[in-house]
Amino acid sequence: MEPLTKRQSVELVKFIIDQQGSNLTKRKFTELVLDCFEDISGLEGLSPPQAREIINTLWSIYRGKSKT
Repeated sequence: MEPLTKRQSVELVKFIIDQQGSNLTKRKFTELVLDCFEDISGLEGLSPPQAREIINTLWSIYRGKSKT
């Protein structure tokens, strides 16, 4: 099972854009996502490879949304 559905991923990216804008560096974006993971049940204990995979997916969504 995926830790986040597509819809949840999009909603998380929208939240980050609403809170921090659409011009974040990947490093800052990653920090914010990791902070969010601490507050989402089931995501607080992800292994680094799992977290990296999800962050890369979220980053792709973020870059797509920030260009619109």
